[in-house]
Parts: sequence; C-alpha cells; structure tokens
Amino acid sequence: MDVKMVETYGQVKVADPTAGVSRLTTVLSAPGGALTLGVRSGLQFLQGDGVNDSTIRFTGTVSQTAAALKSLTHIRTSASFAESRIDLTVQSKSS
Repeated sequence: MDVKMVETYGQVKVADPTAGVSRLTTVLSAPGGALTLGVRSGLQFLQGDGVNDSTIRFTGTVSQTAAALKSLTHIRTSASFAESRIDLTVQSKSS
C-alpha cells in the first residue's frame, strides 16, 4: 500500500542571540518521506533544492532559517510510523 501523509510544522522556532548576521547551517533529513520548505528566500542550498527532498542542507541567517523551518512540509511515504521521522541539525559558525 502506498501511503502519503502531509504534515506542516508552523511552530518551529530558531533563536541564536550570538549569531548576529552570521549564517546558520541547517540539515534536515526525512527517511521514509520528502521535505519541502515553502519559504526559500535568501537560503543557499548545499544539498537538495528545498522541494520534495529526503535531505536538505542549507545556510541562512537566523530569520531566514526560522522562516524556512516554519514553512516546512513533510510528506510521509512510508507505511510505518517508525520509519517516518525528521532529523534536524542547526549549527552556527561559533558552534
């Protein structure tokens, strides 16, 4: 059976008072699914393009990263909830 379930994550928040205008590096991966960032303005993509990717790696300012993550959509393609997850890492230059 082919299962597709769409979820959005509008409550994701990003804050780093020490980042200033420095760019953050963000990595998102979704084994058993696909990720789309509805807001991609100002982001520099290092892996994927932010549309229907299983892994997305990008850099952006704190506000650009926050806007992108608030617009995140996850489409589950796996029938198993155990196989459907999102892994997220956000790192600043000072980390």
